[in-house]
Amino acid sequence: MLSERDVGEICERLCLPAADVCGVVYRRDTVDCGDTAITYRHIDVELSYGEFIEMDEQADLFPFICGLCDLDRLRETEDEVVLYENTPEA
Repeated sequence: MLSERDVGEICERLCLPAADVCGVVYRRDTVDCGDTAITYRHIDVELSYGEFIEMDEQADLFPFICGLCDLDRLRETEDEVVLYENTPEA
């Protein structure tokens, strides 16, 4: 859903080399607390060395990334959406 160009722009805003990114994933976590369900939405930029950068809905880049891949239509129905995956060439 995100192009390499999109990922490059995201990395530029994060001051991060694009080569370090191996994936970008939208996640929606829901936790039940009695009669109340708490929903936490975030986007993880997964890095090749095992770390990740987590952006919640309050982060400046969250709406930017949502706009790049029309994520708003999926936000209420999907728990996890892979937005970008860097697949090494064989």
